[in-house]
Amino acid sequence: MISDHIFHGRHAPIATAVYWKSTSPLSYNCALASIGALIYGPVMLIGVSALDLVPKKAAGTAAGFTGLFGYMGGEVLAEMDM
Repeated sequence: MISDHIFHGRHAPIATAVYWKSTSPLSYNCALASIGALIYGPVMLIGVSALDLVPKKAAGTAAGFTGLFGYMGGEVLAEMDM
């Protein structure tokens, strides 16, 4: 919510600030775990849902396509000027 109002939807500055301002090993590890869970959790769930929709023989292809289009879409969106 803070990143939406102060940084206009750019989440990287707030995540970086929390990471840099960590003073103890516990807060440092909690910041890293939070950033990792918020990034890789949804990515994993997309792959799992794709594997549930296809037959067993096409599982590798489905996982590959979700990764391919995820990286391509992410790259395109990251390069767009809004």
